[in-house]
Amino acid sequence: MEENHQANCYHDAFYYRGKFIDHFNILERSIDEYIAEYIKADKERELDLYTIVINRLTFQSKLDCFIAITKKIAVESGFIKTEKAKWPQSDIYKLIQEAKDERNKFAHFYLHIPEEPVDYIIALMEFRDGGELHFYSKEKYDDLLVKIASADALVNELIKEL
Repeated sequence: MEENHQANCYHDAFYYRGKFIDHFNILERSIDEYIAEYIKADKERELDLYTIVINRLTFQSKLDCFIAITKKIAVESGFIKTEKAKWPQSDIYKLIQEAKDERNKFAHFYLHIPEEPVDYIIALMEFRDGGELHFYSKEKYDDLLVKIASADALVNELIKEL
């Protein structure tokens, strides 16, 4: 019985980990599209931009480009950055950063498979500076997917504004 439980836990953990990373990849592709829409010179070169440039960038590099472009557009639209005035897309930047932090856990931490039934759907083990477990209930996990989908929708709205 215990072996079957562990096999089910492995299956579920791989499923949830893969699903999370897949959702994050959708957000990453939307950021790719935003960058491409902004800098493409003509339709013939759009594919080159993706295959030669964008696909070689890390997610952080893409995010840095996205932030730089959105800030440039804000300034060109008359926004003046002051101590009290936050960037118009600050909420999107924060949402993407939070999603990225969680994505890094799913991508780089080890799966922790319990020996007994538990009330969480996935646990990730961090080994940096000791060991720390990160537990994800179904609700917390679903909230993360909603956060990624929200960030993706916001990026897609910005694409439409270009």
